[in-house]
Amino acid sequence: QRSRLQPVCRVIQQLPTKMAPIVSLAVLLYAAIVKHIVMFEFQRNTSDEDLQEIKDALFKLPRQVPGVLSYEMGQDLKLQKNNKQLAWAATFRNAEAFAKYQAHPAHTDVVLNVIRPKLKRGSRVSIQYQVMKPSIVLQSAKYLLYAIIFVVILDFLSNKI
Repeated sequence: QRSRLQPVCRVIQQLPTKMAPIVSLAVLLYAAIVKHIVMFEFQRNTSDEDLQEIKDALFKLPRQVPGVLSYEMGQDLKLQKNNKQLAWAATFRNAEAFAKYQAHPAHTDVVLNVIRPKLKRGSRVSIQYQVMKPSIVLQSAKYLLYAIIFVVILDFLSNKI
């Protein structure tokens, strides 16, 4: 992980002194991003309405559970045989945020009362992994930009007072 962040550290060292701590903090916050991907296959008697109920319930989760940075869902395009029907992916700040998501009552309610009754036995597969790509800082570019704008405004205001 250290080698992954070395290019970022070099950029931070070249920033104006007032910006470096904020950018450093943002990088540390986003260096431990965890991705959760789960795929489902449902029983044959699962209707389109049932599937829509499952999708709606999953899409509500990020508003109910803190710590979800982003999420997406996709239904299989049936381009290959033996695929799962539905995939859900969510991105979390870190493993702790994911653990809180897993234990949250809203999540357990969706799993136990919405998904599981329609799930084909033994078909669910999932993976959780730490994002291991150099573009990790780009994912948080919006937050970095906000931080830099904040510092510039503070600097401007302090010179005016």
